[in-house]
Amino acid sequence: MSANTFGIDLGTCNIKIYNKATDDVVVEKNMIAIQNKTTIFAYGNA
Repeated sequence: MSANTFGIDLGTCNIKIYNKATDDVVVEKNMIAIQNKTTIFAYGNA
C-alpha cells in the first residue's frame, strides 16, 4: 500500500486536495472546463 494517499474533489470552483498521511487539506480556487468528457477545454483561476 502506498504511503502517500490523496483525495481530490473537483466538484466546485474550489479544488480540494486531501493528504491522508499529514491530514492536510489544500483548497485552491480554480476552474476546469471539460469538453466531450475527455478533453480539457480550459482551465485557470476562478
